[in-house]
Amino acid sequence: MGSAIPALDCPSHDHAPRFAFDWRGRHGRDGIELHECSSDVFFSCLNPSTQYDLIFVDGLHAFEQTYRDILHAFRHAHPRTLIAIDDTIPSRYQVGTK
Repeated sequence: MGSAIPALDCPSHDHAPRFAFDWRGRHGRDGIELHECSSDVFFSCLNPSTQYDLIFVDGLHAFEQTYRDILHAFRHAHPRTLIAIDDTIPSRYQVGTK
């Protein structure tokens, strides 16, 4: 986890299939919730009425996952939600031809 989430002055949720740090030591501190799971699992467990002001989509350099994450984001957005999308350049030629 970089320095971006702790810099936010609001409750924050983050998920990843596998964090590269000891996430259990940070979960629940300073309004940060960390969930070690896929985004599909995270959103399936999220209350449908939950809405976010900022949603950061990092689709693991895979079109299918990024597409699903964007659909999830739209379901939890309100008219003024900012959705930022990372990793839009394919990591390999084959990924970009899907």
